Amino acid sequence: MHVARTIRPLIFLLYLASATVFSKELSRDNVYDLIDSRFAGVPTITTEQLHDKLIDNPQTIIIDVRMPKEYAVSHLYHASNATDMKSVSELVKDKDAEIVFYCSVGYRSAAMTEKAIKAGYKNAVNLKGSIFQWANEGREVYSGERPVTQVHPFNKKWGVLLNEEYRSK
Repeated sequence: MHVARTIRPLIFLLYLASATVFSKELSRDNVYDLIDSRFAGVPTITTEQLHDKLIDNPQTIIIDVRMPKEYAVSHLYHASNATDMKSVSELVKDKDAEIVFYCSVGYRSAAMTEKAIKAGYKNAVNLKGSIFQWANEGREVYSGERPVTQVHPFNKKWGVLLNEEYRSK
């Protein structure tokens, strides 16, 4: 059962990639539309809203749900890495805490946000467009405490959604 929950997002990404190859070009808009339709009830926050929120409330908890090798290349400032709900519940004990989940484009983080809400986290939101959108807008990303300019592209196919100057090789 745990394996099925882990593989499901990857199957969706493969489906989305193949569907866009046969129907239309892979673009941010059609990816975001598909994520929005699949996770219609999941609350979101835009990159601009998160940027402003972090100025007003730097205690907002930010969780990167990408794989550790993606997180190691770069992540949002002070983000923690958690790829499953067990890790999230170990990181965040307070079910009333403000939590922002993100990944590469928003699918994996939307799935995690949905799980967190089902687990009783009242203020969990998904970062719309996730780290690709954040970087594409020229916002800072970090490796540890050091600002960097590169983001892990997930793979060559999905990397087209990340502006070329930010794609790590």
